[in-house]
Amino acid sequence: MNPAEYGQDRKIHDLRRVVNPVTKANPVSWYTFWWLRSLFRTGLERPIEEGDIYDTLSQHQSAQLSYEFEKQWKLEQKRCSTGSTQSPSFLRVICRIYWRSIVGYGSMYTIVDLLARILQPQCLGGLVSYFAPDQRTIDKQEAYGYAIGIILCSFVPVAIFHHFILYIFQIGMKIRVACCSLLYKKALRITKAAATDGMTGQVINLMSNDVAKFDTATGFVHDIWKGLIELFVLGYFIYRQIGVTGLFGIAFLLSFIPLQAWLGKKAASYRLKTANRTDRRIQFMNEIIQGIQVIKMYAWEDSFSRMVDRIRRKEVRGIRGTLFIRAGLLSFNLVSRIAIFLSLCSYALYGSVFTAKKVFIVTSYFNWLYSSMLHFWPLALTSVHEGLVSIRRIQDFLLLDERKYNSQRAVAEREPTVPADEASVGLIANSNGGGGGHAQPTAMKLTDRGTRSVKGGPKSKRLFNPKAITGHGIVMRQGTALWEKQLLPPTVTDDGHGLRGNGIRRVTWTVAKGKPCAVVGPVGCGKSTLLATVLGELELDEGRLEVTGSISYAAQEPWLFEGSVKNNIVFTEDYQEKRYREVVKVCALERDFELLPHGDGTVVGERGISLSGGQRARISLARAVYRRADIYLLDDPLSAVDTHVGRHIFEQCMMKYLKDKVCVLVTHQLQYLKDIEHIVLMSAGCVVAQGPYRTVADSGQFSMLQDEHEREPQEQQQANDLVASEEAVVLAVQAAGDRRLSDDASSTVPLYGTPTRENNGGHRGSVDTGTEHDAIVAIDSGSKARTQPSQQLPNQPGGQLSRSVLPTPAQNQAAHQQHQSLYQPSPFSSSSMVFDGFDDRDERHGRKTGGNPEQPDQHNKESQVTGRVGWRVYRSFFQAVESNALLALATVLFLLAQASMSGIDYYISQWVNWEEYSGALERLKSNQTALVDGGGIVTSNGTASFETVLPIPAKLQGSIFSRMARHEYIIMYAIAMLFMFVLSLSRSFLFFYVCLRATVRLHDRLFRGITRATMYFFNINPSGRILNRFSRDIGCIDTFLPFAMMDCILFFVEFSAIIVLVAVVNYWLLLPTLVMGIIFYYLRHVYTNTARSIKRVEAATRSPIFSHANASFQGLSTIRAFGVEKVLADEFDKHQDLNTSAWYLFLATTRAFAQWLEMVCVLYIAVVTLSFLLVEDSMSGNVGLAITQVFNLIFMCQWGMRQTAELENQMTSVERVVEYAEVTPEPPLESLAKHKPAPDWPRNGAIRFEQFSLRYSPQGDPVLRDMNLSIGPGEKIGIVGRTGAGKSSIIQALFRLAVNEGIIHVDGLDIGALGLHDLRKRISIIPQDPILFSGTVRENLDPFRQHADADLWKALEQVELRETVRSMEGTLDGKMADGGANFSMGQRQLVCLARAILRNNRILILDEATANVDPETDKLIQRTIREQFGGCTVLTIAHRLHTVMDSDRVLVMDAGRVAEFSHPHELLQRDGALKRLVAQAEPTTAETLARIAHDSYTKRNLGDAI
Repeated sequence: MNPAEYGQDRKIHDLRRVVNPVTKANPVSWYTFWWLRSLFRTGLERPIEEGDIYDTLSQHQSAQLSYEFEKQWKLEQKRCSTGSTQSPSFLRVICRIYWRSIVGYGSMYTIVDLLARILQPQCLGGLVSYFAPDQRTIDKQEAYGYAIGIILCSFVPVAIFHHFILYIFQIGMKIRVACCSLLYKKALRITKAAATDGMTGQVINLMSNDVAKFDTATGFVHDIWKGLIELFVLGYFIYRQIGVTGLFGIAFLLSFIPLQAWLGKKAASYRLKTANRTDRRIQFMNEIIQGIQVIKMYAWEDSFSRMVDRIRRKEVRGIRGTLFIRAGLLSFNLVSRIAIFLSLCSYALYGSVFTAKKVFIVTSYFNWLYSSMLHFWPLALTSVHEGLVSIRRIQDFLLLDERKYNSQRAVAEREPTVPADEASVGLIANSNGGGGGHAQPTAMKLTDRGTRSVKGGPKSKRLFNPKAITGHGIVMRQGTALWEKQLLPPTVTDDGHGLRGNGIRRVTWTVAKGKPCAVVGPVGCGKSTLLATVLGELELDEGRLEVTGSISYAAQEPWLFEGSVKNNIVFTEDYQEKRYREVVKVCALERDFELLPHGDGTVVGERGISLSGGQRARISLARAVYRRADIYLLDDPLSAVDTHVGRHIFEQCMMKYLKDKVCVLVTHQLQYLKDIEHIVLMSAGCVVAQGPYRTVADSGQFSMLQDEHEREPQEQQQANDLVASEEAVVLAVQAAGDRRLSDDASSTVPLYGTPTRENNGGHRGSVDTGTEHDAIVAIDSGSKARTQPSQQLPNQPGGQLSRSVLPTPAQNQAAHQQHQSLYQPSPFSSSSMVFDGFDDRDERHGRKTGGNPEQPDQHNKESQVTGRVGWRVYRSFFQAVESNALLALATVLFLLAQASMSGIDYYISQWVNWEEYSGALERLKSNQTALVDGGGIVTSNGTASFETVLPIPAKLQGSIFSRMARHEYIIMYAIAMLFMFVLSLSRSFLFFYVCLRATVRLHDRLFRGITRATMYFFNINPSGRILNRFSRDIGCIDTFLPFAMMDCILFFVEFSAIIVLVAVVNYWLLLPTLVMGIIFYYLRHVYTNTARSIKRVEAATRSPIFSHANASFQGLSTIRAFGVEKVLADEFDKHQDLNTSAWYLFLATTRAFAQWLEMVCVLYIAVVTLSFLLVEDSMSGNVGLAITQVFNLIFMCQWGMRQTAELENQMTSVERVVEYAEVTPEPPLESLAKHKPAPDWPRNGAIRFEQFSLRYSPQGDPVLRDMNLSIGPGEKIGIVGRTGAGKSSIIQALFRLAVNEGIIHVDGLDIGALGLHDLRKRISIIPQDPILFSGTVRENLDPFRQHADADLWKALEQVELRETVRSMEGTLDGKMADGGANFSMGQRQLVCLARAILRNNRILILDEATANVDPETDKLIQRTIREQFGGCTVLTIAHRLHTVMDSDRVLVMDAGRVAEFSHPHELLQRDGALKRLVAQAEPTTAETLARIAHDSYTKRNLGDAI
C-alpha cells in the first residue's frame, strides 16, 4: 500500500497507541491501582476519548485468543468424530483452557474469605460480651484484641478480593472476545447453499447479548461451590452457639435451595426463549432498516409496526418471566431474616436465656449465609445457567453445516470414505475447448487411495487450483447443483421433467483463456447459480467441475462498504497507481470522479447509498477488475448503466482489458454479443444451446434471440442497443444477510426447447469420487491470505473441506507482518469501511478520521453527550412508565419495607438488652438468695434491694421494652416479620413491573423514532449503528438496567437506615460518618467522571464490531471469491482489540474505585468499633447492633456506589435510545382537516413543478435545481440522463423523501401541505432495487389486508407469477425468505409490479424497473403497464431508450437541471442532449429509435386530430 495515500489515517489500525502502564507498574502501583492515576486525572479534566485508550495487552489480543480457542475447538471436534458418541461441546473447550485458573484462584479466595467469616463473628461476640451488664470475665486489653480481630477480618478479604475478581472478569472477557472471533470466522465460511434464514440477526445477537453473559457468569461461578462450603461450615458454628434450635433456621434456609435451583433453570429457559425471539426481532429490524426507503414510499410503517409489536410482545413475555424470577430471588433476603426469627424464637421458647454474644454471633453467621447462599448463590445459578444457554447457542451455530454437504455429518450418515492423497492429484491441463465445443479436460489422476463415491452422497467433485500458472479455465461436466440441502435429483426423463428443486441440471460447459463467454437466459433460469457453483457457494450434487486459476467476481447486486470510493475499488489489493487509473478508465468512472465532491476520496455511505445505481455497479465492477486474477466472473454488471457507458465498458473492459483472461459475463445486453464466439443459453436450469451468437440465434431455442436475428438490422436494434442486462438472481449480498438464493424456479420459466438427452454414464471413469475438494484459505508466514488446493485435515474425514480461516497468533508473526497495515490499509478500517471507530466521539474536538484528509468529516460521526447523564434521561425513563400512581406506590413500598427491616433490627437489639438485663438480674437474685440462706445480710424489710444494686439501664428505663414479657416480644417479632414479608415482596415485583412497562414503551418510541426519521438520517448512519440501539442498548434496558436501578435504590434506603441506627446508638458517630461520606463523594466524583467516559468509549468501539460484521455478511460471496477472509478476520480482531482495551480499563477503574472505597469502609468500621471502647457506657445490644450494621457497609457501600455509577453507565443506553427516538422526524403522516385530499385524489394525475429545488439535507447542496415543468393527466413521461444526473431525485421529490424547496402540484394540490401517508399511498412505484421482506407472499403484496384473495391472484396472474406462488407451500401464505431470497431478482421486480397493480393509483413511477430483468420479462412489464395503467400518468426512469422513445414526452436531466423536455421526435430534431445520447448508439439502433419516436409522434398527432 502506498503510505502517501493511507499513512495519514491514524485510525486504520491505531498502531501508535500508548502502552498500557500496567505492564511497567511496580508491585505497589499494581496493587493500589496507582498506575491508573493519569487516566483518572484526564477524566477529571475532560471526557476520555478513544485516543486516550491504551494499547491492548498481549494476553487480551483477539487473534491470539481466537487461535487458542479455534485450536481447542478443532481438537474437540476431532475427538468426538473418532468413534465417540458424544457431540462436540464448547463448554469442554472453555473448561480445558481456563478451569485451572478459575478453580485455583477461586479456591484460594474461598479459604481466606471463609476464615474471615468464621473469626469475625467470634470476635464480635467477645466484644459485645465485654459490654454485658455486670460481667467480670473480659478485661479491656482482651476487648481491644477482639476489636482488632474484627478490623483485621474486615481488612483481609477486602485486600485480596478486588484483584481476584479483576482476574476472573478478564477470563470472562477473553472468552467473550474469542467467541465473537469464532462466530465471525464461522459466518465467513458458511456458503449460500448452507446458510439459514436470519443468519445476520442471529450472529449479531450472539455477539451482542449472548457473549455478554460470560462477563457475569465467570465472576459468579466460584460462588456456587463457595456457598455450599460456607453453608456447612457456618451451620456448624451456629449449632455450636444455640444448639439444635439453630438447625431450624438452617433447615428452613436449606429448603429454599431446590426452589432456587428450579428458578435458576426456569430463568434459563426464559432466557433461551427470549434470546430466540430477540434474534427474530433484530433480524426483522435489520430488514426494515435495509428496506426503509421502500417502506416509506409504500406508506407501510403501520404494518411493520404491528409486526414488530407482535414479535416484541412475545419477547417481553420471556423478559417478564426472567424479571419476576429475579424479583423472587431478590426477596430471598427475607429467608435469612425468617431463619433468624425461627432460631431465636425457638431458642427463647426452649427457655434458654439470650445473651448479646449468642444473638450477634448467630445473626452474623445467618447474614453471611444469606450473602453467600441467598444473594450470590441465586445470582451464580442464574448467571451460570444463562452462560450455559449462551454456550449452547454458540455451540449450535459453530456446528452448523458450512456447506450443503457437511463432511462430518455425511460420514455419520454414509459408509466411511477413504481420504484422497492431495499430492497425487494432478492439475487441470490446458483446456482447448472454446465457444460451444465440449473439450475433454485431462482427467484428475487419483491413486487407489482416492476417495470413492458412496451411496447416498453427492456424486460430484469440484477441483480448484488457484495457483496454476498455465491452463487457466473452467470445465464442468454433467454438473447438477440444487439449492435444497437434502434434495438429490432423481433421474431425468426424456422430456427433462422429474427434477425437483431449484438449481442447474446436467450442465456441460467449458471456458478457456482469451475466449470470453456470455451466459444469457430468462428470469430464474440459473445463470447466477452457475456462477455460484464455480465460486463454490453451491456444491455440485452430481458431475464434475474443474476451476484452474484465481477468481475475481463482480456480484449481481453491488456490494459497497462505508469508506472512500478508492478503498472500495482497491479493497485488499496492493495499491498501484497505473493499474488503478487504467481500471477507472475502462470502467467509465473518470467523469463520475469529476462530479463527486472529493473525487475518488469521497466517502460513500453503507451499501453505497449516496451513489446512483450505475455508479454502484461500476465501482463494484472496478473492484473485480482491479484484482489481479486469472478468471473473472461478472454477474450482470451492465444492467444499471447508460447506453454509451455500457458499450464503453463492454468494449474497453471485457473485450480489451480482460482479453487475455478467462471471462464469464452474465448479461442480456444482446447487442454486444454478436461477435462473441461462446454464448451459453440457459433455461430452467439447463443449457439449451451453446456456441457463437449466430449459431445460438439460428437454433431457435430462444425466441427473443431468434426474433432479433431475423429482424436485424431493423427491430433488433430497438431491443439491442440499450438493453440493460437482467440480474437473474442476487448472488451477491442480501440486505439482511447472505442467504441461500433460489433463482431457478423452473415451474415459472418456460423451457425454450428441450435439451438433448445426455449419456449419464459418459464420463463415469473420470467422475468416480463422491468427495468434493474445495479451496481453503491457507495462511503462510505472510499476513495476506492465499488460496490453494485443500489439504487433508485430520478432523475432517473424507477430505471434504469447508473454507477455513487459520489465524496465526500475533506473537508468532514477524513485526512487519503484525504492522502490515502501515503499508496496506485494512479494507474495513474506519476511513475505508463500514464504521468509523470514532462512532460515539463528540466532534467538538475537531478530529478527522476520514481516509481523505481533505474531506470534511461531516456525516458519519455519531453525536455523543459528554458529562454526566442528565436528569432529563432519568425523567424520560420514568415518563415511559406512563403512571405516576405506580411510581408513587413503588416509592412508598421501598420506604415502608426498609423501615420494617431496620425496625426489626432495632427491636432485636432492644430485646437483647432486655434479656441481658433480665439475665443479670436473675443471677443477682439467685446470688442474694444464696447469701440469705447462709446467714447473710438482709434489709430492714427482709428482701434484697436488687434494683438498687443493678439499676435498669437509662436507655431501657421508661421505654415500652422494659415493660414487655418474653412472649410479647415473640408475638411482636412475628407480626413485624409478616409485615416485612408482604412489603418486601410487593416492593420487588412492583418495581420490576414498572421497569418492564418503561422498557416496552422505550422500544416502541425507538421504533417510531426510527421509522419516522428522514431518509437523510439513514444515509449518514450505518445500519450497525442503528442495530446497536435495537440489540445491545434495548438488551441493557431490558435486563441490566432494572437490577442496577434496584441496587441503587436499595443502597440509598439501606445506607440511610444504617446511619439512623448508628446515630440512635451513639450520635457522636455521625461525625466520622460525615467524614466518610465526604471521602465517598470525592472518590465517586473521580471514578464516575472517568468510568462514564470509558463506558461511552467502550460502547462506541463496540458498534464498529457489529457494523463490520453486518457489512461483511452482506458481501460474503465477494469476500470469499476474493479469498480475503483472513484479512477481514484480522480487521475484526483489531476492532475487538480496541473494544477490549476500553473494557479492561473500565474493569480496572471499577476495581480501583471499589478497593479504595472498601478501605475507607474498613477504616470506618475501625473507628466505630474502637469508639465503644473509648466510651464505655454502651449497652451490649446497642454495640452489637451498630457494629453489625456497619459490617454491612463493607460490601454495601462499594457495591452501592459502584452501582450508582453503573446505573449512569446503563442509563447511557436509555440516553442513546432516547436520542434516536427523538431524531428529527419527517413531516406529519396525516393531513390537517383543511388540507385533507378527496378520497379519489388524484383523479387526473397532473403534476406541476414550480421553481423547485431539492436537497438531501437542510445544509446540503441542491441536487435538483430550478425545475419548472408540467405533466398533463395520463401522460407517459420518459426520464433519461447520465448516471447521477438527478433522475431518481425526482422520485425523492414526489414522495417527499428529502428537503423540498419550491412547489409541486398534483391535480392542483400542493403536496407540501399533505400528510405523507395521504401523499405516498396515492402514488405507485416500482423501485430500482426490488425489496421483499421475510414473511408471507400476502404480507409482501397487501400488508394491510385490504384486498380479497381473488384480487391478489389476479394481480399475480397479470405478472405471470400465479403458478410460481401456487407451487409454494402455503401459496399466498407461503414463506418468503429474508430479502425475498427464494425469488430471483426479476421475479422480485414482478412482485413489485403486482403491488402497483393492487394499489391502482393514477400516478405510477418506474425507477429503472426493467434494468434487472431479461427482455422477455421487460416486454411483459411494458405490456402489463400499457394494459393496467393506460389512463394513468406514468413516469419512467430508464436506461433502455427504446422503453421511453414512444413516450408522450421525454425529460432529459443533466446535473440536476432540466436539459430538455418535449416529445422525443421533436427533441431528435434539435441538437440537444437526447440527440447526443441516441447518436452514441450504433447507426442502425439510432435509426430504429428515431423511427419509434417518429411513429409515436405521428400516432399522437393523428389522435389529436381525430
